[in-house]
Amino acid sequence: MERASRSNMQSILDYTDKDVRELHEQALENLREIGLVNPVDAFKALSAKDSKGRNTTLLEIREIYVSPNVGTEDRELSRIITLYPEITIEGGGQYSQLVLTFENNRFPDMNRIWQILESYGKESAEYRENIDDYPMLQLTILPLTLDGRYGFVMSSPIMWFLTPADPAEEQPRQIRMLIEPGGLQFVQDESYSVEKILEESRKMMASYKMDLQRQLDKEEAEKEMQREMEAEHKRFLESNVTNHTFGYDENTARTAENRRQAWNDMQKDGKFKVGNKRD
Repeated sequence: MERASRSNMQSILDYTDKDVRELHEQALENLREIGLVNPVDAFKALSAKDSKGRNTTLLEIREIYVSPNVGTEDRELSRIITLYPEITIEGGGQYSQLVLTFENNRFPDMNRIWQILESYGKESAEYRENIDDYPMLQLTILPLTLDGRYGFVMSSPIMWFLTPADPAEEQPRQIRMLIEPGGLQFVQDESYSVEKILEESRKMMASYKMDLQRQLDKEEAEKEMQREMEAEHKRFLESNVTNHTFGYDENTARTAENRRQAWNDMQKDGKFKVGNKRD
């Protein structure tokens, strides 16, 4: 999987006030035509596009830590909000599959979602009764062409995997999640609207982008430190090691092999360090 990118979550942040108004008006018109919205209507709305051909179904993944202790509040953390993938829900028996399809496998949100799932899987596997908080995932799916008032909530997928979207493709660009029986619920909230949802999403995303920028800056600083260490290492090997032998005599320090050995011994003994290199 590829690393994070500065373009992550761009689709929501790029929605102008005009875009939001148009989407809201389209949603109100859809609701008037439908009347009483049921799950089938919400399923159909998952694939709707806006006037610019963009996906209009919002996905939020929240991490919830459930405390077994009475009187202790659960902790919640929104991990990602995105409009990038095409979203479908497939049923087979009592189980459901949430299918996220991206245009290609280079989309940062695809990488981000996969990392969230893998992290959740690791935490779940490591959970023991003596740990205070039990990890869960909550996936909220809101078709904005229904004004965000109707949608689906899924809890804690039990399996997930990457697949090509088409048998003829070689590279995976689809994430599939298996949801256990009872894990898919149709929800409605009349207090929601496109404007409210996108405004809250923008705030969350702005905070996420700041965190992402700090992460990228940290990675760049670590790379720069590594480059400095490698340059210092190279200068050391190319120099006359007799000035820094710390017990090596001139004859044993002449060859490149002995110079490398000198460098390794000095690092091991803690006599020579570069930057903030950890032992």
